Amino acid sequence: MRKRLCLAVVFLTVGCSGYGSKPTSDCDRSEAAVLSVAEGLVAADNRQDLEDVLDHYTTDVTFITAEGELVEGTNAVRPRYEELFQNFVVDIQMESEEVGVGFEWAFVRGRNVGRLTSKTSDVVARLDDRFLMILRCEPSRGWRVSHLTWVHVNSSSRDSGEQSQSLLFICDN
Repeated sequence: MRKRLCLAVVFLTVGCSGYGSKPTSDCDRSEAAVLSVAEGLVAADNRQDLEDVLDHYTTDVTFITAEGELVEGTNAVRPRYEELFQNFVVDIQMESEEVGVGFEWAFVRGRNVGRLTSKTSDVVARLDDRFLMILRCEPSRGWRVSHLTWVHVNSSSRDSGEQSQSLLFICDN
């Protein structure tokens, strides 16, 4: 109950700010529609389709990484994905745990697990992250990810000799 309440507070805080945008009816307000955006983003990651990945985000997207770094805008996100896709084969499975839908805002909370396999060495980085994704309904574009934050769940992979990394921030940028 406490976790759900905390998420509701985050959701309502973001939803009430509205970023000055006017309510729109351009989005399907079903949980399935919101979840399909999150699933589509993971599928685009796995295909290493840079333009499709970036199309899932608002232009002013905000990331808060597991390391606490703040990254804002698709112009800041693009080079990270370029380097990621140049150096690694991405294999992610998303497990959704909760979906909430409002009028202009929605969220998906869940877990990403998988691997990043180096294209140039034997390095395999294991992914095991919990995430919170906030989506905004944009006129003529539908649901887009406006905020994304995650934390690393399992450090046991480090003990077994594997590397555990965050998907977008494995690069030194």
